[in-house]
Amino acid sequence: MTSMLRPLASSILLLGFLLPSAAQRSGIGIKAGLGGARVSSGAYATRLAPAGTFGLYVPLLASPRFELQPELLISALGALHTTREGAEHTVHQYYLQVPLVAKIFVSNCVALHGGVQASKLLAADLATQDGSRSVTSEYQRDEIALVMGAGLDLRSGVDITLRYHNGMSPVLVNDEQLLPRNRALFLSVGYRLLAFKGAGTQGRRR
Repeated sequence: MTSMLRPLASSILLLGFLLPSAAQRSGIGIKAGLGGARVSSGAYATRLAPAGTFGLYVPLLASPRFELQPELLISALGALHTTREGAEHTVHQYYLQVPLVAKIFVSNCVALHGGVQASKLLAADLATQDGSRSVTSEYQRDEIALVMGAGLDLRSGVDITLRYHNGMSPVLVNDEQLLPRNRALFLSVGYRLLAFKGAGTQGRRR
């Protein structure tokens, strides 16, 4: 657990260090998105559950065609399950997430995204026909994931992103057989609250 927590702590410290200077060179934005999530396991099947994300992002200009974008998000993941008896239940997981994404621009506004993400579980609950209960203790508190996708960064300040979340670590505690991992797809819309400053950025965003 300690080894998985270190990337999260390091990413949070990096984001905190970059926020003050980012406003002078690039921008700070707020974003929100909706999508679907499930858990992937070779031992059992799940279906997509509604998912959502909300938070801050800081696109940092490194060159006219490259940006490094740390983010700080609160996200809801989960999955729909059907038991052998035919009962339906839904797992909801709530995470604090810190993605660190590299953006390569293939045109003035279209970028390919790829990076890593460290997450900290805030809570988890299981909803059934009989009600809901907390299952936080049954889930790993830390998760590492790969993120990838594409986006539009418009000169108006609006950013549109389609991103896939591919969990690399199993989510259950004391689990050596099922080994489920989070999978999610989000479509998010962001807006840069502080305008980009810099000739390289303005020249690229047309």
